[in-house]
Amino acid sequence: MVNSGLFFSDSVYMDKQTQQLLEIIAEQAALLDTIFGSQKKIREAVNAKNWERFECALSEYDRLSGQFTAKETERARFCASLSRRGIGGAGSGETNDMFAVLDCIPSQYRENVRAAFALVRRKLAVSRIENAALNEYLKITQNFLQGVFTTLTETRSNKVYSRTGGIVRAQPERLVLDRLL
Repeated sequence: MVNSGLFFSDSVYMDKQTQQLLEIIAEQAALLDTIFGSQKKIREAVNAKNWERFECALSEYDRLSGQFTAKETERARFCASLSRRGIGGAGSGETNDMFAVLDCIPSQYRENVRAAFALVRRKLAVSRIENAALNEYLKITQNFLQGVFTTLTETRSNKVYSRTGGIVRAQPERLVLDRLL
């Protein structure tokens, strides 16, 4: 269980649905903090050109991203069920839009839920920026290395001949750089 005290008001008894929603959002926030650590490991591995550590960190990042996606699906389903039931407010149909769901939360808890969701959105924005920067760096590096390999393979003979003039082994025309160098 994640410590979600950041989002709960000690002086106010919270209804069960709101408390459950805040727990889901708190778990998302905690997962994002772990994802930030994983992104830092990826960046450090790339800067150190330690590709084994990069692969391990990328694997960890993929696992954490999967967990976050599952938690986001859980939050969306929960929000849809809240709006369907119209808990505490308007509830005019099913939606998983967090801000529309705020109308379904009792008014005394709305600020806590809004603040928790806003925190998760800020963390997601920071994560996206980090991903975009790392992706751009990796794309530039991949293009550079692809150019180097293309230049190297074009200067070599594409065929090796035996003494009798037969082809011994065909050489690849191009090398494709995809994931692991």
